[in-house]
Amino acid sequence: MKVLGTVARASRGLLAAALFLAALMIMHPGLASATSLTAAPGQSVRVSATLNPGETISGANVMFFASSSAGVYTGLHASTVANFTAGQSTTVSETFALPATLAVGNYYISAEIYSSSWAPLHWIQNFATLTVATVASAPAATGATTTVSSPSPVPGGQVNVSANLTLTQNLSGANVSFFVANSSGVYTGLHTNTVINFTNGQSKTVSATLSLPATIAAGTYKVSVGVYSSSWATLRWAPNVSTFTVGTATVATASQVTTPTTISGTPVTALNAGSAYSFTPTAKRASGASLTFSIANQPVWAKFDTTSGALTGTPAAGDVGSYANIVISVSDGKTSASLPPFTLTVTQISNGVAALQWTPPTDNTDGSVLADPAGYKIYYGTSASALTQTVAITNPGLTAYTLSNLSPGTWYFVMTSQSAAGLESPLSGVISATL
Repeated sequence: MKVLGTVARASRGLLAAALFLAALMIMHPGLASATSLTAAPGQSVRVSATLNPGETISGANVMFFASSSAGVYTGLHASTVANFTAGQSTTVSETFALPATLAVGNYYISAEIYSSSWAPLHWIQNFATLTVATVASAPAATGATTTVSSPSPVPGGQVNVSANLTLTQNLSGANVSFFVANSSGVYTGLHTNTVINFTNGQSKTVSATLSLPATIAAGTYKVSVGVYSSSWATLRWAPNVSTFTVGTATVATASQVTTPTTISGTPVTALNAGSAYSFTPTAKRASGASLTFSIANQPVWAKFDTTSGALTGTPAAGDVGSYANIVISVSDGKTSASLPPFTLTVTQISNGVAALQWTPPTDNTDGSVLADPAGYKIYYGTSASALTQTVAITNPGLTAYTLSNLSPGTWYFVMTSQSAAGLESPLSGVISATL
């Protein structure tokens, strides 16, 4: 696929530039070894490839891509920089952080070598396989005992658990996780994790606090403990080493109940510089009580009313930025309540525009005729190795597209073509433009 790109800046008019994206990649038999990898959703996996591109390349960009077993690009990629010497093999490694939502199954790993300016040079397809699967339990650990210091908590309460563990190996950055199942052995989703270092043969006590949901049912629950490496490989699994019983919370009588103060409302969390901001929460109190509002981390450009809780103001251009952990609270002198912390982001109005043009592909990478084009996908972002924004184009007849509302700075763009069968081409070369 050949892509011709032009970039425009709104403040200066349309700036035409012949930015050529070549999807034609050179297949090169420079892969010295292939690998088979296994990991679970949410884990990280290290991908390595021994490459010999047959030429000297300084500051080469090496990018790994993951596609499904059907050949569909997943959007998962990682890149690093390497130097190559003609006639010599170089091992290049990078880490994939697998999303927790990644489907179980087999995936293919491909690699592409780009020049230091991101011109595509060599494409090595499906050199490795990645099997994504749930992690199986390891054998039970000897010497793992767990105690519960609050054996009869109530819904909404807490359970303090501890485990005395002895490992027959040195282990740095180990993850020790406690899991809770009901009396039938069904996992409740309640767990906690602690990171700790182990010395071979040394016993250690690991403690943690489990916060029980207010909706948890009364009954007996079982606690299991697992020990995992820093990359979440299962090392030890000790099931059902202790139990605790959730009781029924005591209900106060009407005379014991103090009507709590409440506060509610959803503040706007983003605005442009020069725009007015106003948010007033809603609060309720016991009859006859007066309310006082307070705020933490108030933006410097805003005013706050302690009588109404209103946060108002108009940020200037110099106030652009994010104001984090803003908390508005209210009290009647006996009880108090707070809104959840929120971040208020002030941005400049973005008016940058990038106009892309391309020549539609006519054949597949194997030289056969492309008979079922379905459209294109544009990947773009402010870093060539983190193209986090995408646009899907479902009309294969289009040869141009304009991206707007781009902030000042350098933007990077690549494209792929897609077939009606759902297959996606390799990425084109990267182009960039400064707005």
